[in-house]
Order: sequence, then C-alpha cells, then structure tokens
Amino acid sequence: METSGTGGLTVEQRKATLDQRIHAEEAQGWRVDSRTDTRATLARGKPLNNKLHLILTLCTVGIWGIVWFGLWITGGEKHRTLTIDEYGSIVDSLV
Repeated sequence: METSGTGGLTVEQRKATLDQRIHAEEAQGWRVDSRTDTRATLARGKPLNNKLHLILTLCTVGIWGIVWFGLWITGGEKHRTLTIDEYGSIVDSLV
C-alpha cells in the first residue's frame, strides 16, 4: 500500500471513498463520464440538438431562438468533477 509522505490516505482508501460518493451521486441521477482512482467527471441531462434548433430558428425567422435560448439556460447537459485529495476530502467543482 502506497501512502503519501505526510500521513495521508492510501490510494486504495481514496478510491474507496470516491466510490462511495459516486454511488450517492448516481442515486441522485448523475452518471459517470470518466473516472480515475482520484477523480471522476459526472454528467446529468441530455445535450441540446443545436443543429435542429438552428434549423427551427431559421424556419421561424428567429422566433424559435427564444425557446432555444431558454433551453440553453435551463436545460442541456451539466457536468461536475469530483476530486479527492490525500486526506480524503472531496472537492466538487462544476465544469
């Protein structure tokens, strides 16, 4: 088992702690996009179909752009990154 030189957690302990947090986030509707032993990128929602919205905006002479803007602000896909340090603290940041 490899530990940090300052008495921190082992990589295995950090990974297990991150696993627990990921399971809790998955219960809230997040899914894992990518994962390493000490970092995970989570996503929620679905990406907007910008090509379709552009065509609708052009066909409605810009009126659909109001709806598209509203969807862009409130909807779409959200991303977060969870990073665990050598002491077991998890930093949650929006991407």
